[in-house]
Amino acid sequence: GNTFTPRANHQVAFVQTGPNEQQVWFSVDVAFDVTPNPFGPWYNRRYRADANSPWYWQYSQSIPISGGGGFVDQVLYSPTPKYSSTPGATLYKYVMYGISQPTACNGPNGGYVTVSFSNDGYCWTSGVPMWSETGVTIPCASELGGGLVSMEAIGAIDSGTGYVYFMGMEGDNTVLINEYNMSHNFVSWGYTLTNSMGRMVFGPPVRGADPNEKNMSDLGLFNPRAFDDGRGGDRYRSYAYFFNMAMAWDAANGDLYISRGYPYPYDRCNTCNDPKVPTPQQNYESKVWNSYAYTYQSVSGCGGQAALYPNRYQVYKMHLGSLSNFSLVHTGTWTLLADRGNSLGYESAFTFSSTPLVAGQSNEGRDGGAASFMVDGAGTLVRENGSAFVFSGNTLRENLSVGRPCQTTGLERVTLRTIP
Repeated sequence: GNTFTPRANHQVAFVQTGPNEQQVWFSVDVAFDVTPNPFGPWYNRRYRADANSPWYWQYSQSIPISGGGGFVDQVLYSPTPKYSSTPGATLYKYVMYGISQPTACNGPNGGYVTVSFSNDGYCWTSGVPMWSETGVTIPCASELGGGLVSMEAIGAIDSGTGYVYFMGMEGDNTVLINEYNMSHNFVSWGYTLTNSMGRMVFGPPVRGADPNEKNMSDLGLFNPRAFDDGRGGDRYRSYAYFFNMAMAWDAANGDLYISRGYPYPYDRCNTCNDPKVPTPQQNYESKVWNSYAYTYQSVSGCGGQAALYPNRYQVYKMHLGSLSNFSLVHTGTWTLLADRGNSLGYESAFTFSSTPLVAGQSNEGRDGGAASFMVDGAGTLVRENGSAFVFSGNTLRENLSVGRPCQTTGLERVTLRTIP
């Protein structure tokens, strides 16, 4: 029955725009019965006088931004205006990529990519759908026409040579719900030009390249299996999807970093009459009336079987050498750097209690379903004293793995973590 001021709790676009300035854009993950989220996207700025001075936040509470579009995923920044939607259009210093998911798409589709522009970081053009020659028409958003880039999450890196490289998680849930697809990551990659930021081309920017060579490699991915019911197989192995993904480029070492959230444990059989994860007691769903948003808000439940909320996150890297070798993401091998979450996993019908971790997973002491990188304006990993950082987000619920039911508490937030 209490209310609270929400905090950043999911992905954040945290960008170091200078040695003494950092800017952050974010959306608040809240399950409302309306779209768009009435909280909208938010902005804050962190600054200091010099390297020997303390950091300060410009706003004691983050401010809402005008314009923009969708759920904020990535912001790129250039000190001089160079980003535009189409050749010859107005140039901007900032470009924002977000994911828009109309209410009608809840369930069948995870959303589509939007793009917007700014010259000051807080006044943005309205977000418009990104377009691709190989894009699709999304039935739940058919009024937008064809050519949409259907994705659940997206990351971007500015190469500095006129190309911006992208990776994004497939947004068609009718494909992802099929248990026979769950051992592939369904992450596509492509590029756009800095003067055509509203148009994505999938696959490598090489004339004559095979357009089917756009899928990210599955080699090296860690998808833990919690249970063996005696029949073997992968029914209780977590899916390989990169939900809530983000990426960053380590220019000094030539490594590409990528993160994802995933649920543990997991039951892939979405057509079974006896789902084993989560238990009905843990997945109890309830809603309360939010007088601020004038709609109902979900406050408990963990998403059910097929849509079980991610409660852990992973960080990987792959050595490319240079961004000109970006096509190696199609065939290369990923190195797992971190697998983090709470001390236990979801409750299951095997134990009727929270599930122990397996080898390879580590205890961060909290549920985290998304991880965003600390980057500069080009999407390059920022290191301080040799350390790189991610922002681990609780997402919708603070309590997922431990206790019942899964519950929003008002303490959902992001926390800064180092990565190897």
